[in-house]
Amino acid sequence: MKTEPLATYVINLARAPERMKKSEAMLESLGLGFTRIEANDGSSIPSNVRVNSAPYAGRDLLSGELGCFLSHRAAAEAFLASEAQLGLVLEDDAADTDQTRAVLSALEDARARFTIWDVMNLGKSASRWRTPVRQASYDGPGQLCHAHYFPVTTTALLWSRGGARGFLMMSQEIRLPVDVQLQDWVRKTDRGLAFEAAVFEPRGESSLIHQKAGKTTRSSSARTSQYRMLRLKRQLGTHLSAARHRWLRSKTQ
Repeated sequence: MKTEPLATYVINLARAPERMKKSEAMLESLGLGFTRIEANDGSSIPSNVRVNSAPYAGRDLLSGELGCFLSHRAAAEAFLASEAQLGLVLEDDAADTDQTRAVLSALEDARARFTIWDVMNLGKSASRWRTPVRQASYDGPGQLCHAHYFPVTTTALLWSRGGARGFLMMSQEIRLPVDVQLQDWVRKTDRGLAFEAAVFEPRGESSLIHQKAGKTTRSSSARTSQYRMLRLKRQLGTHLSAARHRWLRSKTQ
């Protein structure tokens, strides 16, 4: 039996059918089948997941932030339950760009030439803290890079099977919003990739997971000195790690 190279998942709330229609039309134009993942609004936490944000974020996470995190966990679980080797997870506000088709069509051929990696951020360009992946090239306008400063967004993520397993393990305790905790994880492993130009981009619609009954939820936690100190410490650590990893890559390439 031939193993499918790519499985695609779209995270979508039941109350957002118009967003799903836009995502469906986009993926149909790209020739991609997909599985819809029912988005979690954060109102229920699985028993195998612990939330412990105060020591790391300096505040309680919003229900929408929890919902977004749990939705991405559900997508990773669905991918690992499939036979696919690559899992593309899109939020329902993701839109294609000029290089989407070229990148996706090249993924199957280039996969064997990728360096060891866990996750590829397709929703935002790699920052200046990057090193080109010399084994992989595309006909699109952006070079694939080791993203030492992993982009903070989850609009579009591409998972390897090992990366999805690692993500589920490290997120058994939710400490930060999903994009920030993902960046914090990747800065330690240096197994994150991104392109010089984004492969997908957000359509600019506000997040519905962060809304309940038509009203945007807001944090009741004040931006305390602890919050600011932890955020600064995390950002400094990410920059230092990025600089170190880029230096190490320069010595081996």
